[in-house]
Amino acid sequence: MRETLKRDHGDFVFAVTPVGEGDGVLSGGSDDKIKLWKGGTLVHTHTGHTNTVCSIVMVGGARFLSASCDNTIILWSLGGGALKTYRG
Repeated sequence: MRETLKRDHGDFVFAVTPVGEGDGVLSGGSDDKIKLWKGGTLVHTHTGHTNTVCSIVMVGGARFLSASCDNTIILWSLGGGALKTYRG
């Protein structure tokens, strides 16, 4: 899975966090995207940041936060879109 993450994020992966109790994973990297994986298969790509995604954390249920070098934190719906953007 490591090589798949690296290839799909365009070299660098900076954030990985487990999703739920199963084999789901969220990853973020230098391509400005967050990707949802299940069983090693890409399920969904979240777009909205304009610079490297450096941190991802689940915040309960089907929501998560991502932080980027573009000075934003975005609240997301898992497998859906951005719910709110915080700018710093």
